[in-house]
Amino acid sequence: MRYTEETVEGHFVTPSGPTPPQGTVFRNADGPIGFGGEETFDAVTPRVALQYQVNDDIMTYISYAEGFSAGGLNTRFDVNLPNNGLIPFDEELLKSVEFGWRSDLLDGRLRLNASLFTSVWEDIIIAQELVPTRFTRSNVGEAEASGLEIEGLWGVTDSLRLNFAFGWLDTEYTDLGPPGGVPLDVTLGSPFPFAADFNYSFGLQHDAGLANGGTLSTRLDYGWQDDIITARGDLNNFPVEDYGLLSARLTYAPAGENWDIALFGTNLTDEYYQTGGFWIPPLQIRQFTLGRPLEIGVTMRFNFD
Repeated sequence: MRYTEETVEGHFVTPSGPTPPQGTVFRNADGPIGFGGEETFDAVTPRVALQYQVNDDIMTYISYAEGFSAGGLNTRFDVNLPNNGLIPFDEELLKSVEFGWRSDLLDGRLRLNASLFTSVWEDIIIAQELVPTRFTRSNVGEAEASGLEIEGLWGVTDSLRLNFAFGWLDTEYTDLGPPGGVPLDVTLGSPFPFAADFNYSFGLQHDAGLANGGTLSTRLDYGWQDDIITARGDLNNFPVEDYGLLSARLTYAPAGENWDIALFGTNLTDEYYQTGGFWIPPLQIRQFTLGRPLEIGVTMRFNFD
């Protein structure tokens, strides 16, 4: 059980101009410079977990936990906003249930883990455009996220290993609060930004012993991510298409030495992809971030044990 109390201060400072009539006014020798205020938030958040050992190789668990994130104050000055922009927003509370499976199978050659979870946010905090291009944080009613994560490591042979992972995630806003408080860029059922529905990855590594006693390791990795959105609604959303990246590494480690050298390559297919972005319709601005292109390099590592 955890008790949290947090006080948040917000100040708006301007070098000149009239002092807004609301809020606490701060002054210096040159006259008014701005306004501000503070808010205090507190919560009691419990956590409980039960673990069951099925046998020597399999363990399961179930847990319930709550999380707390303090609210705060918006301090972007704008005469079109209530209280000239000094707008408080409440804390958000997260309630999460998780079921997990941990196992070592096939005489220890296969490690297989899985987690299934569901989470509910109450009064979730988001940013909305009450004034174009200016974001104001506020609380929505509720939001939910459910997902499944599976990961494994398989020793195919003494020298060949395979690792793999899979993820599924479903997110949505389920309650937008009382009428009049609905954010402009959120609709019921819309997903979270940067939350891909599916993703997976796998990797292969082969370790070969050399005649001189050294080791030559060859590794191949591939990871794929589903489509994502970068904002909660159409106003600022910049859709990012799914993409997959392939990388490889060849590492030589001499016997009895404390160094190794590796040749590596990332994004070997030279995939053109984006990792984020946003759209500002009033200014006709579309900005996005490109992922890194194909890269080849050499690294040398020393261990100072």
